[in-house]
Amino acid sequence: MKKMKNRTFIRLMALMMIFSFVSVSCSKDGDDDIIDLTEEQLPANKQDAEAKIKGKWNISASGDVRSIEFIDGNAYILEVNASFASPEARLSSRASNERGLRAETTEASSTANLYGKFTVSADGQSIMLDDMAQITISGISEKSFTFTISFTDNDREQSVTATIATAVDASNKTTLLARNWGFSAWAEFDADNKVFFESKGFKPQDQGLQFTASGTMILRYISFLQSSTIDPETGQINEVITDLSLESDIYSWKWKDSQQTVITASRNGDSFDITIQRLTTTDLSAVLSNDMRWELSPL
Repeated sequence: MKKMKNRTFIRLMALMMIFSFVSVSCSKDGDDDIIDLTEEQLPANKQDAEAKIKGKWNISASGDVRSIEFIDGNAYILEVNASFASPEARLSSRASNERGLRAETTEASSTANLYGKFTVSADGQSIMLDDMAQITISGISEKSFTFTISFTDNDREQSVTATIATAVDASNKTTLLARNWGFSAWAEFDADNKVFFESKGFKPQDQGLQFTASGTMILRYISFLQSSTIDPETGQINEVITDLSLESDIYSWKWKDSQQTVITASRNGDSFDITIQRLTTTDLSAVLSNDMRWELSPL
């Protein structure tokens, strides 16, 4: 009887060891299929990279680049030192078309924003910012982004570790607002010139607003220069448009009130309020402090 007990014990131990080995093996094999979203990985392809880079990334270390934001429409906003912006702004102008990229800064600001279009490579591991700079991705996760940015116009290169920016407010209204909006019709102040605008290929929707959840607002508007001519027979002064382009100003925005009915937009120390009268998935109706009304539709 004692001998049988020993054999039974040995058999039980052997079975437990086999079961333990199989469990560990299965667990190890399963771990290979689990992706840790907090650990940086290289994107699998172009579509994967475009999904992962979307949003604003802040850079705390010193260097030329302070932040970068990737938004809908394959657009980017690159924040750089103001002293670094001037030569790059000239390059950006060459890289853009008549509706393209713009650099903006003021004497009071220590940084400047470069705004333009980006293209992701087929393998998802590099990003071209117009023809101004190339980003080589080292790794990206939900919260962090490591890359090297090399500027075309000079030998400047910066290795960057960035972190995702916090959203303005994770509310339903922020989700509704954070998209690209275009004017539904020509604004009243453009009525006299709309025929000329349309003859140059512009549409009301080219002007508008784009909001991001990280607190960026891009205001698009048609900019034109006028010259005065005098009719030799009547002496009447006529205003003639001589230059026409679509410009973009970059603002920061936030909800002014807890009910989230008023937006405060700020830029270079100046700010103005936008009162939201209606906000749905299909339209945005707003009033400015000067009683100007905006009617916009999502693009």
